[in-house]
Amino acid sequence: MDENPDRESNNEDQVTVSWLWNRDATRRHLLAYWFYSFLVVSVDESFPLFCMSVSSGLGITESQIGNILTGSGLCYVLMQYFAVTKMVSKFGAYNAMLIGTLTSVPLACLMPFSLVLNKGSEPGELRVGVLVYLAIIYSILRVSGTVVFSTLNMTTNRTVPFHARATMNGFSMLGGSLGKALGPTFAGTLFAFSVSAGAFKPPFESVNVFCVISLLGFILVAMAQNLKVHMDKPNNVNQKTCEMDNNVCSSMDGESDERLTF
Repeated sequence: MDENPDRESNNEDQVTVSWLWNRDATRRHLLAYWFYSFLVVSVDESFPLFCMSVSSGLGITESQIGNILTGSGLCYVLMQYFAVTKMVSKFGAYNAMLIGTLTSVPLACLMPFSLVLNKGSEPGELRVGVLVYLAIIYSILRVSGTVVFSTLNMTTNRTVPFHARATMNGFSMLGGSLGKALGPTFAGTLFAFSVSAGAFKPPFESVNVFCVISLLGFILVAMAQNLKVHMDKPNNVNQKTCEMDNNVCSSMDGESDERLTF
């Protein structure tokens, strides 16, 4: 009875940022989480700039943007239960993550199509069909984001022993906060450059912005696929985890998807 607390204390002393970073599976999951945090904020910052821009966007008011976000919020409420619970239960954590990455940031390139749908309307006017279109696209992005963040959090926690999860989550939040801090700077700089550089004619400046972000989103898709392939290898994480603590062995092979259900 006296040996367990000492052994657990020694294990906790070994949990450092360097130790976490040297774990291949943990590092891969953290990088995906941080990169996705950066991309989500980049989309969130680019969307209102696109809506308000007169020369390269819809040129609508803040109240109309609020109507779009209200519509997307209603769709989000209706869709998120199925997305988070049913997708993970049916497809497994890594497949759900892959689907989420495909249907989130890469879909940002569809937003400029609202310019075509709104063509011919009065300046500052937003057609109902365009409002519904943007609300649906944006809600799909948000629901998919919930799936990605949820599955990333679950799977990342399973790459380390129980006693290391507090440190790992703190490190994860630190990197995620940094990514979210860089997102607005990147989006604002990209939008300003696209508009002022003169390389694109209106309204193709906004098309360039969302295409760049969507391409970055496909890099995240590749990272999610890489996670799935990497974690499908038998005993990829089990051995490292069990070496650290024989009483804490988290399976990350095919059985892991079944355990990551609601």
